Amino acid sequence: MRAGRRGQALLVSASTTLWAPLLLLAVGCVHPEDRTVSTGAASAGQEIAPLPATFAGDLPCADCSGQRLTLTLQPGGIFLLRQTYVGVAAGRDEQVYELGRWVIAEDRSRLVLQSGPEAPRQFAIKDSGRLSLLGNDGQEIQSQLNYDLTRLDRVDPIDGTIRLRGMFSYMADAASFTECRTGRRFPVAQERDYLALERAYLGARQNPGEPLLVTLDGRLTPRPVGEGEALKDATVVERFDRVWPGETCARQAFSTASLTNTYWRPVEIAGKPLTVVADQREPHLMLMPAENKLRGFAGCNQFQGRYEVKENTARFTGLATTRKYCEGAMDQEQEFLHALEATASHKIVGEAMDLYDANSKLIARFESRYLK
Repeated sequence: MRAGRRGQALLVSASTTLWAPLLLLAVGCVHPEDRTVSTGAASAGQEIAPLPATFAGDLPCADCSGQRLTLTLQPGGIFLLRQTYVGVAAGRDEQVYELGRWVIAEDRSRLVLQSGPEAPRQFAIKDSGRLSLLGNDGQEIQSQLNYDLTRLDRVDPIDGTIRLRGMFSYMADAASFTECRTGRRFPVAQERDYLALERAYLGARQNPGEPLLVTLDGRLTPRPVGEGEALKDATVVERFDRVWPGETCARQAFSTASLTNTYWRPVEIAGKPLTVVADQREPHLMLMPAENKLRGFAGCNQFQGRYEVKENTARFTGLATTRKYCEGAMDQEQEFLHALEATASHKIVGEAMDLYDANSKLIARFESRYLK
């Protein structure tokens, strides 16, 4: 889960996501004089087995003494990465972490690391014991400096604290966490800040065992999952953040939703989770490119209008609704419509969209939904 990086001369693009206040997951910093050249294809036999495996190397850094990249590849296409910057804070090292999925490119020559909708990080597979960091265009760097990672004799578990986002559920004294980036399901250790997570979940869920989106700072580290059982990777909650009722992993999707021709369902309005009244359809918004028209359902009434979008700015105008009355739904409907009328800009992250007013205050959060 990549969230930021050091330096301006960088190889691979990374997003400044909602993880930015915590751990900033950085990509490789490139020396300003380096340039890239086309990489040749490796033979089909040059792969990274056996797994798990850890590769590490000391790479150049644009604004620090150097950086050490440690990459652990797990079976099933999961990777963990630790990036150590040397002497960046009053002479102290700084460590940042990343979690995501890896694949081998079709031509068998490249390892591709993906941890969000931004451009993936790529490595040339030199042989089973050596990887070489590539540019964001998949080309090798022509340089006298080192961009290679070599296989270590021992696997590094890389269990540092990471900002995690995923679906949490609890039933019959068993808790599980399905991490958004990887889709991998972990048991949750009942230690550290776990009780805060459990209490918040029980207060927010509507049905027993219902999965709810949560964010937390945690580690993925081996723990016994039952008496007499072997160790298994589990989520350890170092600091619980919050529950996000009604939301899913849409913000961590590798794809990016289109603003138009997309069914957008609100999940939070004016800082409050959206609730759907029993026996009512869920509110939604759709922007139709033909004549810049919009339509939707506000919770009780249908509405329509027009929209204007230029880059990240957005305005919804001429909203008109039907005139039904629905017990228990009208206050939320008015907040939804007021948020649309107050919108001045928007931002799409993965399969989610945020709306902001003229003061850049977040006023509504949406997720895309695919219609069958």
